[in-house]
Order: sequence, then C-alpha cells, then structure tokens
Amino acid sequence: ADIIALTKDLTDADREHIRRGWACNRAIVHEGLRMLSEQQTRPDWGLSESLQTTITRHVTAGVYARMSGCNSAVYALCGSGNKGICTSVPVAMQAHHMHLPQSE
Repeated sequence: ADIIALTKDLTDADREHIRRGWACNRAIVHEGLRMLSEQQTRPDWGLSESLQTTITRHVTAGVYARMSGCNSAVYALCGSGNKGICTSVPVAMQAHHMHLPQSE
C-alpha cells in the first residue's frame, strides 16, 4: 500500500520513464528464463506456484541473464542493474497480479 501511495505524485513523464524501464527489465527476465531450463526454473514437485515464488523465479532469471553476460539494457537503481531488476520486477508483477491500472 505504501508504494501505491508514492505513485500519487508521479507525473506522466515519470510514469512513462518507469514503463520503459520495466519493459527493459521484463525483456532480460524473459531472456533469463529462456537461458535456464524449465527444470531449473520450475521443478515439478506437484505443488502450485505462489505469486511470491513466481516473482522470485523471475527476479533470479533476470539477474542470471545479466550476470551471464546478456547484453540487454536494464533499468538500474543507484547505478546497479541488478538492483533495478530486484526492485522493479516484484512491484510490476504484483501490480499486474492486482490488476492495477498503469496510472497507479
């Protein structure tokens, strides 16, 4: 809820900048998922996957791709692409799960 409250003061330009950053980070997450085998990213233990597990899997895949030399741009935080992945992916995935409009 606190992070949603922070979005109330964002300008349209701020929101567009964040959307572009998320698009970069989403691309590297998908590259990481492609690089890793299905067994590595989603073992079949007969359990349903929680949102938290899905988010963790996606963050891990993005960082894995970056640390493996993937030459994709990422949205950085404090000068670190990995921090950008670790902060933007959970927020964007939670917002998607909650069906929040992009204006929030």
